[in-house]
Amino acid sequence: MKDNWNELFDHLNEEDILPNLPEDLPEMEDALAAKRIENRVMQEMKIVIEMDKKQKRKRILAAVVCCIVAIGAFGHKPIMAAFQRLFYDLPGVGVYIDEENKTIYEVQIDDPVQEKNGVRVELKDFYCEGKQIYGTVRITGENLLDMTVERTNKEEDEALDAKFLTTWYYGEKEKQFHSSGRGKVTEDGKLKRYDQRGWEWLYLEEGIDTYYLEVEGFDLRFELKIVEAKVAENPEELGYSVTKNDTTVVARASLSGENSIDLEYFLIPSDEVKRAREKWYRFGITIAAYEFDYENYFYIENANGERMTGKYESMENGGKYHLQGTREDFPLTLHYSPFTGTDGEEHSLSLPLPAKGEKQTKNLPTVKFHYGTVEILSVEQEDVTWEDPNELSDRTEEATKVTVTYQTVPKEGDRRMYAVDINLAEDEKCFDSEHSREEYVEKITYHLPRAERDSLQMLLQEPSYWIEGAYDVVIEKPVEKK
Repeated sequence: MKDNWNELFDHLNEEDILPNLPEDLPEMEDALAAKRIENRVMQEMKIVIEMDKKQKRKRILAAVVCCIVAIGAFGHKPIMAAFQRLFYDLPGVGVYIDEENKTIYEVQIDDPVQEKNGVRVELKDFYCEGKQIYGTVRITGENLLDMTVERTNKEEDEALDAKFLTTWYYGEKEKQFHSSGRGKVTEDGKLKRYDQRGWEWLYLEEGIDTYYLEVEGFDLRFELKIVEAKVAENPEELGYSVTKNDTTVVARASLSGENSIDLEYFLIPSDEVKRAREKWYRFGITIAAYEFDYENYFYIENANGERMTGKYESMENGGKYHLQGTREDFPLTLHYSPFTGTDGEEHSLSLPLPAKGEKQTKNLPTVKFHYGTVEILSVEQEDVTWEDPNELSDRTEEATKVTVTYQTVPKEGDRRMYAVDINLAEDEKCFDSEHSREEYVEKITYHLPRAERDSLQMLLQEPSYWIEGAYDVVIEKPVEKK
């Protein structure tokens, strides 16, 4: 739903937007959130709004797994879409502009776990957004599917779907739960976890506020009730937090047993951090290490400064740790190294090539970015026979192999660039490419259709840069369970 709103918003022009803006933006006690709203709306709408700082009836509310169920008239959609882009799905948290006749809802699941014959099914991370409900049906067991049978990925998915068919019930109707993506963990040749991540439509306008999910092989249906959410007006109520460079890390902990602590954390990222986290799969952005010191990137310490270990569980925009410890271990400190950011800066490069069979190391170009410089260290090319790496193919081609070695030199300052994505220009074709990196020095190899070339056209984009300033969130005391 959010993607649809973004598309709608992107295609609106200023004449469409201006009549639908509120007379002013909301004032909030949370200065960070207020400033972020101001910056985002100014940026996305590309207009200037004179803000009156008087308190209005609109408020910012942080809600438990919140959603916007009713959008109302079309006139509200542009501004609502802008605010939707601003905030993120957090475990137990959401943000909403309290417009007239709007209600915040949460998903209430009283019994989210069932077990039968050594198999466990759990409903996780269910939340509402727009008129849709999202969540994960996680199934775990010692061996969920016979992995000795050879199947294609499609056949394996179909076998899992059939074995754990999940049905969505609403009113008098039913249909298969719409699953869009799965996570699978295989250990020792056995499939031990199967995630059905999906969404379904809500039918609240038809008076349906209770929904059911049924998983094949289990006796009971899960009941999901859509209820009006509890709200909190101050982000401080959500936990202990540290904010730097417009990114906030929030953490809280509770005693979950005689010698166990549950610690959960989540992120409210800035635009540049959010963009990096969304694009790291595609562009290979390293977001999990600062100065390539992986061991010290993220850790939790007890009151004595000793590092704690435990079982980790991922959550939307955050995570949860199940730690061994007691009340005497508080205060706890969650350490998070500086985040990676990226932006839309890009540059073209005409890279000179040496004669075939030679390697050039001098008089090579550099490319300057806002937060660092890319220096080409060497270029070499040679004629080779390219072989298709697919073992089922015997295809070969006469090719030219070009190897480029380069390094990123960060500038001094709060933002220090350490990597960039390098691609061939659109009119350059290649059979394949290989990429490797050792800290700031990177190497990329292209196999191109054989030809005589004196230069190669390239595009440098998606610069990755550390945003200086570590986050040390001190959790003074555990949350008291009611």
